[in-house]
Amino acid sequence: MGFIFVLIVGLLAGTISGIVGTGSSIMLMPVLVYQYGPKEAVPIMAVAAVMANLSRILAWWREVDWRACLAYSATGIPAAALGYAVVTRPVWIVFWMIWNMGQRSVPE
Repeated sequence: MGFIFVLIVGLLAGTISGIVGTGSSIMLMPVLVYQYGPKEAVPIMAVAAVMANLSRILAWWREVDWRACLAYSATGIPAAALGYAVVTRPVWIVFWMIWNMGQRSVPE
């Protein structure tokens, strides 16, 4: 029964997101957390987001401004890596990584 509820909310969220252009994650995440718990809901939403964005890229391939995509990626990818480093490591290592950017030595 829970799967049917998630399916109905997913179809409704996808329809509204298709009309409005956004919002499916904010509608579907609480339902997934309620049904499966947060440890399962987060990867499910991550896979759904990747699939949705991949389908948008394939649908609008000729309309994508690849120069703008490169410009955003040039700063977004390093910022995402830095964000990951901040969340998963002690703060002093993050500061050390920023200070010694480009050097290969590792603190002991």
